[in-house]
Amino acid sequence: MDDDGRRTGARYPGGATKAWVLDDPCLPSAITGSAGGGNQLGVTLGYTDGTIAAQTGNPSRYTGLVTSIRDVVETRTTGYSNDALTGSPSSLTSSTVGHGGLHSRPR
Repeated sequence: MDDDGRRTGARYPGGATKAWVLDDPCLPSAITGSAGGGNQLGVTLGYTDGTIAAQTGNPSRYTGLVTSIRDVVETRTTGYSNDALTGSPSSLTSSTVGHGGLHSRPR
């Protein structure tokens, strides 16, 4: 639990774990999970959009909608744009694959 009493992790029978970090509006900004001694889940979520204008009340261009997902296990980042009417992801804007990430997953 975090300082505000919000749940930030779980342990499952057999030793598997999952943990998440919540940002200020309580949206998950990072999720990790492991089972059998290896990292099997590791993602960070982005909620900012560089294409919108920075404003006094929102200098970081925070949208509250997922604009990127970074898979730290596979070292891959995917960017999204969101539909203005529904807020749902409407298109894939980028996808990059890195090599030699900090985490490894058993194959």
